[in-house]
Amino acid sequence: MGSTLSDQCGPRAAPRDEAGAAAGHRSPPPPPVRPARARYTVWIAAVSVYVVAAFYRSVLSAAGPAAVDRFDITATQLAGLVVGQLLVYAAMQIPVGMLVDRFGPRRLLVAGATVMTCAHLGFAVTGEYVGALVARMLVGTGDAMILISVLRLVTAWFPPRRSMVMVTTTAAVGGLGALAAAAPLSRSLLAFGWTATLLVSASFGAVVGVLALVVVRDTPGRSGTRAPDSLPTIIRDVRVTWRNPGTKLGFWSHFSLLFPFNVFCLLWGYPYLIESEHVARETAAVMVGLPTAVVVAGGPLIGAYVARRGRLRPAIVMAVLAGVALTWTAALLWPGDAPLALLGVLAVAVGICAPASMIGFDVVRTCVSGSQLGRATGTVNFGGFGASVLVVLAIGIVLDAGSASLSAETYRWAMCLHYPVWLLGGIQVWRYRHCSRKPPGAQPGSTTM
Repeated sequence: MGSTLSDQCGPRAAPRDEAGAAAGHRSPPPPPVRPARARYTVWIAAVSVYVVAAFYRSVLSAAGPAAVDRFDITATQLAGLVVGQLLVYAAMQIPVGMLVDRFGPRRLLVAGATVMTCAHLGFAVTGEYVGALVARMLVGTGDAMILISVLRLVTAWFPPRRSMVMVTTTAAVGGLGALAAAAPLSRSLLAFGWTATLLVSASFGAVVGVLALVVVRDTPGRSGTRAPDSLPTIIRDVRVTWRNPGTKLGFWSHFSLLFPFNVFCLLWGYPYLIESEHVARETAAVMVGLPTAVVVAGGPLIGAYVARRGRLRPAIVMAVLAGVALTWTAALLWPGDAPLALLGVLAVAVGICAPASMIGFDVVRTCVSGSQLGRATGTVNFGGFGASVLVVLAIGIVLDAGSASLSAETYRWAMCLHYPVWLLGGIQVWRYRHCSRKPPGAQPGSTTM
C-alpha cells in the first residue's frame, strides 16, 4: 500500500503471463485490431443512446412547472418524481453491472432504450400523479442501463491511453441531451403543449434504440453470453469486487463529486438561487444550465489532463472536492445576497465536478479485472447517484421542516448538508488513494480491460 497509484495499477503484462502459466492458465490472446472508423462508429451509435437518456432524465428541469399544473401537485410531490427516478437508477446499478457482464453492453443498450421510450410515452399521456411517478421510475430503470454499457464499450473498443478522454467526452456529449431538456424543451412546451412535445421526443428513443441494435457490437471480435451464475456465486463475486481497493477508490471518487452537480442541476439549484440569493428567474435559469455547459465544453479537456497524469487521480479528486466546497462556503457565508460573479463561479465549480467524477470509472478500468468490470462500474455509479438521492432527500426534509417560512436562511442551512457527505467521501478517497493491480481472489491471467 506504500506504492503510488500508478505503480500499483500500471501495466505489468509479463508478470501476469508468468503467473498464469504457473497456475496452468493460458493468457488471453491479444485483442483484435480495432480500426478507428469502426470503433468511432460504435461509439457514436452508443453515445446517441446516452444523449437521449440524459434528455429523458432531465425533462423535469424545464417541465416541472407544467407538471405541477398538469397533475395538480405540490412542490414536494414534484420533488418525489425526481427522487423516485434517482432511487431506482441508483438501486439498479449493481444488478445492471452484473447483467452487462452476463449479456454484454449491446443488449443492455437496446433494452434500456426500449424501457425509457415506453416510460416516456407513458409520461406523455398520463394525467394522474401515480402514473407519472411510475413512468419516471421506469425512466430511471432504462436510464440505469445506458452509461454502464457505453463505458464498457469504450473499454472494449479504445486503447487504454484513450479511455479517460473518451469517458469524459461521453459525459460531455451526453450533456447536450440535458441542454436540450432545458430552454428548447421549455419553448416547445409553451408552443405545442405537454402531450405533443413529449410524444415527439419519445420518437428519439425509438430511433437510437434501432441504431444501437444495428450498429453496436460488444467487442471488435466475437462476443457472446456467459453461462448464468448461481446465487452464491453472484454474492461471492460482488464481495470480491467490493474488496478490491480500486473499486472502493472509484466508488468514493464518484460519490464525492457527482452529487453536487445533480443536486444543483436536477432540482435545488433553481429555487436556491431565486429564494435564497434573490436572483431573477431568467438569470437563475441560465446559471442552472451553466454547469452542463461546462461539462460539454470542458469535459474532454479534463479527461485529457487526467489521462496524462494517471498517478495523480486521487489528488485531482481531492482538489476538485476542495474547490467546490470552498466556493459553496463563500456563497453561503457571504453577508446578504452573494454577488452574481461568485454565483457564476459556483456554477462553474459544480460543472467541473461532473467530468471529474468520471475518474472513478477510470480507476476501476485500471484496477479491476475484465470479468468484474461491469459489477465494479455499477458499484461506482451507485456511489454517485446514491449520494445524490441522499442529499436531495435531506435538503427537502430540512426545507419542509421550515416550510412555514422558506427564508434565505432556511435554504442556506439546507445547502450545508453537502458538507458531511464531502467529509465522508474525502476521507475515504484519501484512505484508498492506492489501489492494487489485481483484485483479491482474481484468477491469474484474467484480462484487465
